[in-house]
Amino acid sequence: MITLCLQMEQKTRGTMSMATAKRITESSITSKPERLAPKGRPKALTNRDYFAGLFAGVLFDKNHSTMNLREIQKEAYRMADFMIAEEVEEE
Repeated sequence: MITLCLQMEQKTRGTMSMATAKRITESSITSKPERLAPKGRPKALTNRDYFAGLFAGVLFDKNHSTMNLREIQKEAYRMADFMIAEEVEEE
């Protein structure tokens, strides 16, 4: 609260009255932030997307300077497909 008041005071020097700055500060404290409601039901996470996310995280961590994002995405999905195919063969 104190830092917000100090910031407002610095911003408003010579441009607006302190009463206006105080009113703006009080309204920003009392008002609740606007929340965005989700539209529809979220998409279900498939095994392929889950595995691809895991592999993409590892690949990006290890190779982010040598591979571009599109190559990392393709390789992650290739590895995810391999894991799913291997999982199906075991059953």
